[in-house]
Amino acid sequence: MFQSEILRNPTNASPELRDFFYHHPPSFFQSLHFLELLNGTHGFRPFMLIIKQDRRILATLCGTNIREGSGLKAWASERTVIYGHPVIGSGSDPALMLGVLLEELNHVSQGSLFTQFRNDTAQSVNDPAFRNAGFHWRDRLNLIKPIHNLEEAWATLSASRKRQINSSRKHGIEVISNPSHEQMLEFYNQLLELYRYKVRKPLPSSEFFERFYSLSTNGSFHGKIILCAFKGKIVSGIVCPYTPGASMYEWYVCGLDEEYRSHKIFPSVMATWAAIEAGNQLGCKSFDFMGLGIPSRPYGVREFKSRFGGEWVNHGRWSRVNNSVFYTIAEIGYNMMRILRNV
Repeated sequence: MFQSEILRNPTNASPELRDFFYHHPPSFFQSLHFLELLNGTHGFRPFMLIIKQDRRILATLCGTNIREGSGLKAWASERTVIYGHPVIGSGSDPALMLGVLLEELNHVSQGSLFTQFRNDTAQSVNDPAFRNAGFHWRDRLNLIKPIHNLEEAWATLSASRKRQINSSRKHGIEVISNPSHEQMLEFYNQLLELYRYKVRKPLPSSEFFERFYSLSTNGSFHGKIILCAFKGKIVSGIVCPYTPGASMYEWYVCGLDEEYRSHKIFPSVMATWAAIEAGNQLGCKSFDFMGLGIPSRPYGVREFKSRFGGEWVNHGRWSRVNNSVFYTIAEIGYNMMRILRNV
């Protein structure tokens, strides 16, 4: 009844697929741009599932398999992650298409310990297709800030955020919208240190950021790297893919906040506001902070993000363990590694 294809290299995208996306614009994470970013990047094996009937494209789903390191670490970290929701063609039954896509997803998630959908809308919250396919719902908060009107976006900042942005500007912070390659690498090293010693979560290799930088400077890729400098030194930065006419996403961000507080500048705050301004200039209607954590669990980042104002949402995640035995072994090993790092 239905035919399925797996596309891994965006250069092989057919004219029919490009036409489908022209009439059904996808979010960044469901687009050929996302596939192009991850294709050939170490640690990622992206895919795009395409469902057809009589050569007509009905639906697509983009995601990636992720592995960290090599050997045992690679095995214990392998997972399949999908950001957002499928692109369903007009006239197609969304529930039916989702069921077909979830079935086909089994073919590309073989070997993954778990599969996870990181939802960006509320449309799948009560969808029985996920439960029928063995997925379980998990609460996750997020913050979506309207930015189509910059004056209104400024007005909804907290008083402290306004003071910090004004102070940063007054005392000489510089926003760099088109950083050099060397400046981007300086930012990456700061981000790497943040993830290694504070966040304690995996960070993609420099190759990932090199590729994002290279693609974002060619003018056609939907992404921006924005940096902030003080007296010639990079003090913060933010990596933001975007969906034209829709959202700018805060994917990775860091700043030397403690080091420069005495200078009355606030690097992370300034980088985030600069991204909001850039999103507005690019015609985006909202700024997606991409995660405020689990509702019942303390999360320091939540306090930082919430002062920018916006709408709190709980789009949640759908997760499925693909191999319960191996998943339990890997989870125990991962938790032991986190404990040892803190000793």
